[in-house]
Amino acid sequence: MISDFKIPQKNVPGRRFKRGLRIRSSAGYAASVLVAAGLVAGGFAGYRRAAGFISTSRIFALRQVSIKGYEHVPPTEIIRASGLTMGENIFTIPLKAVRANILSIPWINSVSIRKSPPHRIDITVGERKVYCMILLGSLYYVDSDGVIFKQVDSHDSTNYPVITGFAFKRENFIDTPIQPVIDATAFIQTLDHDSIVVGKDISELHVDDTGYTLITTDGLMIRFGRSDLDARIDKLNDLMRYFGERMQLVSLVDLRFAGMGVLRYKAGVLSGIDLQEQDSAPMTGNADGVNPIKEVNSSAKKG
Repeated sequence: MISDFKIPQKNVPGRRFKRGLRIRSSAGYAASVLVAAGLVAGGFAGYRRAAGFISTSRIFALRQVSIKGYEHVPPTEIIRASGLTMGENIFTIPLKAVRANILSIPWINSVSIRKSPPHRIDITVGERKVYCMILLGSLYYVDSDGVIFKQVDSHDSTNYPVITGFAFKRENFIDTPIQPVIDATAFIQTLDHDSIVVGKDISELHVDDTGYTLITTDGLMIRFGRSDLDARIDKLNDLMRYFGERMQLVSLVDLRFAGMGVLRYKAGVLSGIDLQEQDSAPMTGNADGVNPIKEVNSSAKKG
């Protein structure tokens, strides 16, 4: 998004503006530059006079700020955080400090600033993209790189997967890369890209000593464990293909066992299902056409 803001010309210490003062065309600015160039041509003394003219002339007083790239942060907040002051000479503005001020806004991770004489500053910001949240006493936003960057406010959206199970003794986890959080975020991204849990959005990813446990928005719990995660995503995909819509009857999928996986049906479901009929059902992605339940129930290995 793009916004242009003219900064009100009032309450400026030590400066007065004539009501009729305007740059009617680029000719006035060009003339000023030519005058400055002529002074420079006069030698060092001319250079000093030119520099003094540029740094003090009311022609170059800041009157307008252009903001681009914002989405979550109002442009007025960006201007307020920048520290820019109406009427200050645009050639004396410390852009490095202005950039650091704007980067203090949690949403923003990149800032480009350009002076546009005679009286405008152009600011382009890059905002972080929320990928998920993490529960650490309070909810915090996590970006696609797995970096915690902002506490979730009451007006912020919470329509994102949430990572649970972590407890940090450290207080400075904001904008600090933490490998387990990076890994958990990457796992959610892998699920988004590689799994086929059709119609089942990720609600929560719980992390503990046993590994990753996923909970979908409709209550299905999927235990992946902590090893061979890619292979276990493949197992999940095979189960989804095999059972199809019947997965709606399942409350738990445990992929930590050798074989395909262990399923737990929702309460009261088994009385209406003949599992023997499933033995002859074809299983897409499994060359042997083996019933995944019978295959896993004969195994005791878990990891």
